Amino acid sequence: MSPAPSPIPTLDDLILELYAKQQDLGAYLRRLNGNDDPDVEARKLAAFDLFRQNTATLGRLIAYRGQGDTNRELTGALNQVLDMMSQELGVRL
Repeated sequence: MSPAPSPIPTLDDLILELYAKQQDLGAYLRRLNGNDDPDVEARKLAAFDLFRQNTATLGRLIAYRGQGDTNRELTGALNQVLDMMSQELGVRL
């Protein structure tokens, strides 16, 4: 007999998990920024692209959740963070 399937995560669980991954990616990008290895630019671009994709997904999940103005404020804050990281890391979105 097979074990019972894992419970399906709630939308809030998914948002929190993705946000935690964003924090990890942000820390990784900050570490890469101080690295002088020759391949660091390719790793930085790949990580930044993943950060950008996750930000878009996080914004959609929050909008789907339907919290009105709070969603727009958080999405705006996330976009502002992306712009700041883009300037700090010298990478254009």
